Amino acid sequence: GDGQMELPKRGTDPYSENIGLVASAYLLKEAISIYNAYEDKRFNRSFDRITNYRTRSVLCLPVVNEGRVTCIVQAVNKRRDPVFDKDDETILRNIAVLGLEMVMVFEKTAVSGWSMKRQTYLLQFATEMMQYCTKPSTLVNLLTL
Repeated sequence: GDGQMELPKRGTDPYSENIGLVASAYLLKEAISIYNAYEDKRFNRSFDRITNYRTRSVLCLPVVNEGRVTCIVQAVNKRRDPVFDKDDETILRNIAVLGLEMVMVFEKTAVSGWSMKRQTYLLQFATEMMQYCTKPSTLVNLLTL
């Protein structure tokens, strides 16, 4: 496909077996943080089976604007701590919101001046990330949740 997932139908139980964590977060409109994915019945193991990957911890975060889910971001297997926390949610949400803003700007400027706008926004994004991170290791940790 086209990289888009099919949205769950209205009335679908967000806690049903194998619904998937992204679909569940979409329906609940709230973050899902799981310490052991294999112990949550919503977790769909098909990707792990295909790739021989082992998902442990998961943070699945919908970005909601005016009551509508605009995107869902997911982080897996936090490196340092076994569990994603509220700080991780804040960081991931901020990255997602900045990314969405950049996409909207790129779409608006796709016809004229796209290259210059792109450079400006990438520089702005990098500047905002560096303001959040007080030292290089913080940025590395941020980008490798």
